[in-house]
Amino acid sequence: MKKVEETYLARVAALFNSVCVAAIPVVSFLVTGLAKFLSTRVIFIVTGICGILICVIFCSKKRTGQLYQEGEGRE
Repeated sequence: MKKVEETYLARVAALFNSVCVAAIPVVSFLVTGLAKFLSTRVIFIVTGICGILICVIFCSKKRTGQLYQEGEGRE
């Protein structure tokens, strides 16, 4: 959010929220397709593991430092 001017911050946040809400039916459709081939238990385990991996990747100091440095280099 450092790249967004304060006057546009609300608009950017609204756009981000709109995209997230628009993704709900798409993800719902994909999960319905997966449910035909996999059990609900497996789907929950896979999504849980994916969520944990994403959290670990973005919370690691090394990755966070790399993202911060890349963001500063583009200014």
